[in-house]
Amino acid sequence: MPLDCLRKRGKQWRLRFRTEKYDIKDEIPIAVPELVAVIKEQQKYIKQIFDGQFGNLFCSNHPGHHRKNGTFSFCPNPKAMTTGTFNNNAERDIKILTGVKIPHSTQHRLINNYHLPEPKIKARVKSLSVDGGT
Repeated sequence: MPLDCLRKRGKQWRLRFRTEKYDIKDEIPIAVPELVAVIKEQQKYIKQIFDGQFGNLFCSNHPGHHRKNGTFSFCPNPKAMTTGTFNNNAERDIKILTGVKIPHSTQHRLINNYHLPEPKIKARVKSLSVDGGT
């Protein structure tokens, strides 16, 4: 997703992105205003870490970066996380959490063919949790 993925049209914020399958630009409305604040914070973080020299909203981790005690730690790398990495991590995580093995190729197919309907908001969001994937 590009670093400049936010666009405001009138009073509505929209999320700009490029589809992987057809490589076309698209945008969708952002129904939860708090998400705009989270994206702005992430943009600020990426600009600060990479001195404005990285054009994506999310970066990857330096491969093999571990603390001295052997635990994993995040070290920003100016490289976009690939879909393959995302799907492989999801495959591992689903297996750990549910005990069910769903191959990453099946997940990829599900992601590309699933239509997300625009949510109908009935109440204001009171809290928002964002997981960085680590």
